[in-house]
Amino acid sequence: MKKMLKRVSAGLAVGVLLAGSVIAQDFKPVLLYDIGGKFDKSFNEAARVGAEAFKAEHGIPYRDFEPSSETQYEQALKRFARRKADLIVAVGIGYSVAVRNVARKYPNVKFTVIDAVVDLPNVQSITFKEHEGSFLVGMIAAMKTETKKIGFIGGMDIPLIRRFERGFRQGATFVRDDLSFVENYVGTTPSAWNDPIKASEMAQSQYARGVDVIFSAAGPSGLGVIQAAKDKNKFAIGVDSNQNHVAPGTVLTSMLKRVDLAVRKAMDEAKAGTWKPGLTVLGLKEGGVDFAVDEHNETLITEDMKAPVYFYYQLENFYQNHRRYVKSRSFDQLRGEFPKDLADCDPIENVKQLGFNINLNGDKMDDDEQANPCGLVAKSFFNDTFTITKVGETEPREILETGIAWESDREYKFKDKGDFKTKQWISHENEHFIVWMRTAGLPDFRKLWGRIEQDLPAGEYKVSVVNNYPVADFDGKKSWVISTTNELGGKNVFLAICYIVVGVLCMVFAGIFGIAYCKKKRGQGNAAN
Repeated sequence: MKKMLKRVSAGLAVGVLLAGSVIAQDFKPVLLYDIGGKFDKSFNEAARVGAEAFKAEHGIPYRDFEPSSETQYEQALKRFARRKADLIVAVGIGYSVAVRNVARKYPNVKFTVIDAVVDLPNVQSITFKEHEGSFLVGMIAAMKTETKKIGFIGGMDIPLIRRFERGFRQGATFVRDDLSFVENYVGTTPSAWNDPIKASEMAQSQYARGVDVIFSAAGPSGLGVIQAAKDKNKFAIGVDSNQNHVAPGTVLTSMLKRVDLAVRKAMDEAKAGTWKPGLTVLGLKEGGVDFAVDEHNETLITEDMKAPVYFYYQLENFYQNHRRYVKSRSFDQLRGEFPKDLADCDPIENVKQLGFNINLNGDKMDDDEQANPCGLVAKSFFNDTFTITKVGETEPREILETGIAWESDREYKFKDKGDFKTKQWISHENEHFIVWMRTAGLPDFRKLWGRIEQDLPAGEYKVSVVNNYPVADFDGKKSWVISTTNELGGKNVFLAICYIVVGVLCMVFAGIFGIAYCKKKRGQGNAAN
């Protein structure tokens, strides 16, 4: 009996394995391009990259089809649906009507449509937050332009492409508000996606009007914009896939619309049995949009940061300006003197309230000892640490952690003195501590953590963080910022120049009014003068 059960169970196991193998082998995904073709260096090629990645990982081939006109969309969908494809992925907004018609006739076939929305129980729709990626390249365009004129060329004039344009404008104006915009659309029919000659003519016209950076969201038509930029020695921004390689030195960057990610996601889910109908929207958070930086454009959008380079930490939603928080400290204690009264330090007066009992020397302190330093400001001291390393290098860059606090604070307000020093849990002369104790006036602020006294060459860097400081308790957010300065103290001189000009004007007017007052000083008691 036992032998029979063993044989039966072994047979079932083999059967299950064979069934799994058959399922994997029988999985039949299909990818349908739009009329641009799978080597359009844009939207369709990105879709092909996703399908090829699926094939490489699972060893499962996929079938594809390149229509020569829109009339073939519905024909191709029907043909593969009749052949009982396990998943049909249709790429492009042009498929929306065709997918809706065919999906209704074949309710047992799964359809995924990219960049369009079809609300049916057997259709999965994947769209993108194009405005988020366009916002990023708009910022890059604003930082690169020298003429203060930037352009946009869309393919077909539809709401989808208008989202690209709006995001681009918003990103550019976020950086600077003195820009002029020029926009054109190739057309109002689907043929607008495949007219690089017309797009090139529009780009040449924009460049002639003073535009020096153009973002094109026009599918294969955008190749005409890139060619025009190359001919005129201007800049173009690619779209959908990474087009930086098309014209190195001319393509400033590319707004990545991760169609490859969407195709791969749909095929993976269908194979795994987790595919679901409905709408999925991919944005920055989901990795669905981004901008491209590689060896072809790295020098165009990144510059060496000249020393000194300042490293800041930034906190959001932390109210250092709260009245009780600001008051909670002892100035006598911070100067190294033994305070008689710790009432101002409430609610952190003793070691027990501090929450830990180890001093600078590693010795244990009694619970009723004076907390040194006391108070909420000191207790909430920011204690993350950082290193920054250029990708490809092994040694991190040296970040100097001295000379970051105000000299007046170091010299007069924060001191370690005598035996009282042995009772401290942190040194009053620790410059990170001194910087922290100078409280911020707004809930979102940044503070200097260190400085790098060497140039940072353009490239990719890895920042490693020892994550000691929790922010979830106050629904906060923390980040780091690196920045350079100029002779007047800021990255840009505009604000500093404004202060100087206003100051000079105030002095001039003060002198004029003072002279006028002295010359026309009225006599004492003479109300008429």
